[in-house]
Amino acid sequence: MINSWKLGLKSIRYAYGKTSNCIMMIVFFLLGLVFYAMPDSTGNGFLGGYMLMCVALMPVQMLYSLSVSNLVQSSPFKKKMQTSVPAVFACVNMLVLHIVNILIHWGHVIRYPASAQRMTQELLMQILSMLFLMVYMAVAYKFFVISMCLFIGIFGPIYVGKIHTFGLLKTSNLALWQLAVLGLVVIAAGGVIQYMISLLIYKAPMSKMAQSPSLRKEL
Repeated sequence: MINSWKLGLKSIRYAYGKTSNCIMMIVFFLLGLVFYAMPDSTGNGFLGGYMLMCVALMPVQMLYSLSVSNLVQSSPFKKKMQTSVPAVFACVNMLVLHIVNILIHWGHVIRYPASAQRMTQELLMQILSMLFLMVYMAVAYKFFVISMCLFIGIFGPIYVGKIHTFGLLKTSNLALWQLAVLGLVVIAAGGVIQYMISLLIYKAPMSKMAQSPSLRKEL
């Protein structure tokens, strides 16, 4: 795991669109803070969390973009760059994001005590979303069209709150510390699932649709 992390850190310096991706990460980070800073009545905490999830996953996206380059294709680390390295990066980034979310929600509940139950539901939605996005990243760069259809079909209802109809979030009475532990377990499981899926589909060709137009010619 540590070796995969180090390999990813060394490799990401050569990722395509490094500058533009860094700018987008800053934009998404600031948008996330803006949504989190809005009054409690707006209910934009989940959207703020989603923006921060984008920040956490953009380095993973940059690593996947390297897989179409000759540098990776001819490297003995080619398999790792499409399996363990992205999984480790996604897992670590999501763990950091989860800690940030816990702190933000804790501060929000202190400021708006009446929002405690809704914030609990919101945090649980974010934990489930992180798990889904990690699985999505494992598939998207191999089967882009299928993964996008699943993304819209699953993540769309989560965003608009229709997942409440399953009764999962309405009945949640977990304390903040319990959600913190649950998030750690779910994200760790997500990292394992992402890695296992990437191993299963490793031999499938990279999807052209998942790459920017300037990179598609490499495939």
